[in-house]
Amino acid sequence: MTLPDHLDLAEIMDSYSAAPWQPVVRTTGGDPEKLAATLQSYDLRTPHRRVYLNNFQIHFIEKVVEGVKLYLPLGLYRARGEWRIRIFHAEGIAIDSVTDAEAAGDWNESLKMAWQYFISELRHLKAPGPENRRPAKNAILETGIRAVNVNGYGKMSKRYGCARWRFTLGISQVEPNGQERRSVVGTWALSKVTDEQIRNDLRRAAAMSNYRYHLLDAGATLEEAYLAKDSSIPAEYWPEDPPCIITADDLWYFAEQRQGAPVG
Repeated sequence: MTLPDHLDLAEIMDSYSAAPWQPVVRTTGGDPEKLAATLQSYDLRTPHRRVYLNNFQIHFIEKVVEGVKLYLPLGLYRARGEWRIRIFHAEGIAIDSVTDAEAAGDWNESLKMAWQYFISELRHLKAPGPENRRPAKNAILETGIRAVNVNGYGKMSKRYGCARWRFTLGISQVEPNGQERRSVVGTWALSKVTDEQIRNDLRRAAAMSNYRYHLLDAGATLEEAYLAKDSSIPAEYWPEDPPCIITADDLWYFAEQRQGAPVG
């Protein structure tokens, strides 16, 4: 069978235009306004099911905060005298806090205010795409730096009569032999550490992470991209400030909450 001469197949095919693909924004129940209002009424002292709001996953994790059992998402956590909000989104990291002083010293009221603000932020921010990020087990020690974490441990001292705490800042790298190794970038003795020391070490860790992944993306081998603590890092990979601020008082608060006894 032959096609008539007057049929132009190219013209016919060009007349069909495919609609551009639009990603589906996931919200449990389908109505973000309704879900946000429901979430803001939650009592965080009781467990709740995992939900999605505007593509953000909200997973309620059981935590004991200053002796009180709560169920909190990763982006909402306690520091001394305040609740902090930290949301990783498509354009960066949103950070804020609600102090107890803003709620006339009422711990529960400041939590409620922080939770409502947290949900409000999720409604207006764009969720990040799939990412290979391991969130810190305790949000107050979150670095916001790829493959970089903070570990802390305390040991009772007979000399000082209290637990002596030390923290290490490390970056995980895959060695040429295929084994993953954590290289220590900074060591902080709780009794001596300062905000400036923490900031400088976090900046160096961020620079190492930025430069390492730049090398890998450019085709460097694992051996070529492996960085030691004293490796020279080009200036353009150093951030002015670390993505997430950790203070000496944050480390003290972390240790005090876990020790249940005097720390130093």
